[in-house]
Amino acid sequence: MRAMILKELRELRRDRRTLAMLVVMPIALLVIFGYAANFTLSHVTTAVVGPGAQTAADALPDLFQVVRTEPGTSGTEAQDLVRDNVADVVLDTSTTPATAYLDGSSLFAAQAAQSALARAGAKVDVQVLFNPDLKTSWVMVPALVGLVLAFI
Repeated sequence: MRAMILKELRELRRDRRTLAMLVVMPIALLVIFGYAANFTLSHVTTAVVGPGAQTAADALPDLFQVVRTEPGTSGTEAQDLVRDNVADVVLDTSTTPATAYLDGSSLFAAQAAQSALARAGAKVDVQVLFNPDLKTSWVMVPALVGLVLAFI
């Protein structure tokens, strides 16, 4: 075992690139994941549809960036806006109480929108599409696989 350790240390001493990678990569990853990667959202793109669209859009908290207001749209058309990736959240005012359709594939946006709606105290029925349980594994596992493959 000792001979193998000595052999590997000699190899590292000869190959400066591998030695640099052993030192630089962990430091770079610590900086990236410790400081640069920020999962806090400053805004969530939102579309408001239904007869009370403009009133509801004006009453939304600052987190919601309203990109579209359509008074004549409702129901399945609202879900189509989420499906077509027009907005992360679509608020349908044609239902009582209003229904918020969240894009569960945009995990952090959906979580932020869900908590903002709960904090606002608004009576809104929240329906999460495409990842109803908001499981992080559906988003993080493919991302980690890509990260590991990038390092290979």
